[in-house]
Amino acid sequence: MARPAKPWWREDRGYWCAKIRGRKVNLGTDYDAALVRLYQLKGLAEQAVPLATGSPVAEILQRYLLWVKANRSERTFDIYRLAAKSFTAVVDASMPAVLLRPYHLTQWLAANPHWSSTTAGNYLTTIKGAYTWAVRQGFIDSSPIVTAERPPRQRRDVALTVVEVDALMAAVPEGEPFRDVLRFLVGTGCRPQELCRAEVRHYDRGRGLWMFPAAESKGKKKPRIVILTPDLQSRCDELVGERTAGPIFLNARGRAWTKDSIRHRFMRIKKRTGIALHAYALRHTYATNALERGADSVTLAELMGHADTSMLSRNYAHVYRRIDHLRRVAEQAAGRPAGTVPPAAPATPTGRGPAAGPASRPKRGRRPDAPAKSG
Repeated sequence: MARPAKPWWREDRGYWCAKIRGRKVNLGTDYDAALVRLYQLKGLAEQAVPLATGSPVAEILQRYLLWVKANRSERTFDIYRLAAKSFTAVVDASMPAVLLRPYHLTQWLAANPHWSSTTAGNYLTTIKGAYTWAVRQGFIDSSPIVTAERPPRQRRDVALTVVEVDALMAAVPEGEPFRDVLRFLVGTGCRPQELCRAEVRHYDRGRGLWMFPAAESKGKKKPRIVILTPDLQSRCDELVGERTAGPIFLNARGRAWTKDSIRHRFMRIKKRTGIALHAYALRHTYATNALERGADSVTLAELMGHADTSMLSRNYAHVYRRIDHLRRVAEQAAGRPAGTVPPAAPATPTGRGPAAGPASRPKRGRRPDAPAKSG
């Protein structure tokens, strides 16, 4: 029986091994590095080999991952690799690729009920993307899973009030590194992954900002600039100190924060205080507060790193939940000061509205200036 297309541990030699074109290859002692090396070697060995008729699902996914490895970021490759690994753990990847059906994807998602709607949708898109790529490459004629529906995304549009932000900060004692994470997320509106990736080289002390090159920013089209307020700039100076390299934000162990470590800290806060939040809620809060304070949407979109205002209005304008704010705007639009009551119209003796005098509504009939009819 042929070995699966993944490294296996060679006990007698003490390293991960794989067979490439009938030859055993030493891939090293670290599994993750061995897996990457395997994809690289198989890409070199099989890049020009056409896909055989009746090739399995695993072949499509493997070739797609090789392409992603060469053409996308390392983070994207890791996410797609996890999606493919999860998929082949539930669905028989040895079946012919053309026999895969949307219900296979439905079964896969049903086997992972702990996934959020966003994770489930992203993973499903990965598998569909592999088949779309295979069609474009000419490996298959059409995708049999093109009609598979992405699960509806549940919005997590939580925006905190000032009192709730204070309660969150009070849940983290002074001196804990996570308190800085909260302060900068609330004060800059940056994405959590931007905070995790912020390094000393990104910090411009003279202008008080972080600048990520286009190649390191979301979308990779233009540099990402995060503006720091004076108090945050002072704190950033303290965090950086005399260092010339490395992450700006370090946890208690001296390691860089990750999205998982931040998520776990929020889970611990929930257990201790009952406050259920996620990191993006602080970004939502920043956008909502800025809109309420009169920030124009174009400038705010730039501050938050959006390409235009459409994402801002669709995902971050939580002002519609602030009834007091809506009332103030509605009253201003009506042309009177907020909080005032328009004067009531004088009532008739019957209480049915303004009194109408003889001049206000003439009686129906002959006009006063009309000539009298002759007998």
